[in-house]
This record gives sequence, C-alpha cells and structure tokens, in this order.
Amino acid sequence: MNKIPSDFSFKYRWCEGTVPPPHYYEYSIKFGTGLIGTINFYPDYPQHDLPAWIEQFAVTADAHAALYLLMTERDLFRQNWTEIQDAPVGGSLEWLDITADGVEYKIPSMIEESPEIESIYEAIRSLVPVEIWKHLISQREEFIRNYPIE
Repeated sequence: MNKIPSDFSFKYRWCEGTVPPPHYYEYSIKFGTGLIGTINFYPDYPQHDLPAWIEQFAVTADAHAALYLLMTERDLFRQNWTEIQDAPVGGSLEWLDITADGVEYKIPSMIEESPEIESIYEAIRSLVPVEIWKHLISQREEFIRNYPIE
C-alpha cells in the first residue's frame, strides 16, 4: 500500500440545487492532518444570517488509509479533469480539494469523470458517524419548521 503523506487532507463540499428557502442547504466535510474530521452544515443560503452547525468526529486509522488508497486507485491525485461545457443548471453540486505531498488537487463539480469519483464522495460522507448525520438532519427539520414565512 502507498504510504500516506503526512500532509494528506481534503475538503469536500456539497450544496443543494437551486430551490427556494428553507429547502436549500449545504455542507462541507474537512479532514486535516491527524484523525479528526469536521462537518460544517448550513441550513440555508450563505447570504442569509444563519447558523453554522459544526461537529467534529474521529476517523479510524483504517478508514483514513482506506480512503487514501481509494483516492489513489481512482487516480484523484492529478490536475487534469474534463469539465462539462454545457452543464445542466439547477441540480446539486459537489466538489473536492485535496492536499498530498505538498500539492493541491482540485476536482471541479461538473466533470465528465463524476461517475468514477462518486464512490470517493460516498466514502467521505460515510466518515461522518450516523449519529451526527441524524442530529444535523433533525436540526435542519426544526429549522424548516421555524422558518419565517413572508
């Protein structure tokens, strides 16, 4: 197995498609050096004055190694991605920034290779414990119930 670089880190972002408030939300999952990850969850569009729900979680050394291996196998440590020129408008978006061996790799949202890296995104989301996802979804449901109707 490849040795994991000491600076291996990433930031994955996902945002809902274009929908009216309060149905929009977005989140980012960050993993720096060490075995601690962070999810930042935003229950509405960023320009609104809204809370950011931030949770930290531990990542096992095995999960960390498995994710790095999967990224290596899927050839994510490269700079050349085929961006879709006539991308559909309005759907959800996700993208990923990775650092490894002092190099930053940016994987744009609308790329032809998206099906090939969906398993990476799923692996990243699965690092966040189910209890944290349930808590964030519960908070979001409460946010929607209390959303001021104009």
